[in-house]
Amino acid sequence: MAPGRGRRRRRRALGAAGVALAGAVVLSGCATVPPPRLQAAVSCSTADAVAIGPGDDATRVVDAHPAGTTYLVKGGTHLGNFSVRPKAGDTFCGESGAVLDGGRRLKTAFSGGATDVTLDSVTVRDYAPGRQGAAI
Repeated sequence: MAPGRGRRRRRRALGAAGVALAGAVVLSGCATVPPPRLQAAVSCSTADAVAIGPGDDATRVVDAHPAGTTYLVKGGTHLGNFSVRPKAGDTFCGESGAVLDGGRRLKTAFSGGATDVTLDSVTVRDYAPGRQGAAI
């Protein structure tokens, strides 16, 4: 097969309308398709942020807070425990080394139709979104 020919079929759009991927967001294992909107810089004021640790149930943490909350995704690998439906205006700031790992069994890291959601400095890898899906 000629280089690059089979890749076109596997490309998927990453992100959803209203999701801003900023800073050092790394999507590993995904085709290299640019996100729909990329902000140059995000001010992640973590002073009042709600922490989500590698051992926390991220869904419960996010569900327990109102729209517009800033979350600090703590450094380390969040293995199989990070699949959330953000609310409008939520911000997810990753500490150095924050890795969201779906363990090849979770379908998404971020889902739903919320607008103005910002992701900054997180690595998203090994999610299993299916043929027409994406981890974000």
